[in-house]
Amino acid sequence: MPRKKRAREYIIADLSVNYVEKYVLLCGYSVERIEYDYGYDLLIFTYNAQGLTYPKLVKV
Repeated sequence: MPRKKRAREYIIADLSVNYVEKYVLLCGYSVERIEYDYGYDLLIFTYNAQGLTYPKLVKV
């Protein structure tokens, strides 16, 4: 029985999120992927030199 194929748009969207996650993690920040929300894909948490989080989130 053949498997269901994912739409090309969903594959490209997942690859795009993965690309951004990679660079956020390489910069020393943390990222949280949001599932099942059609507005935001990621929350990026940034930190200062002391390791404390900034009070605002970056929503992507």
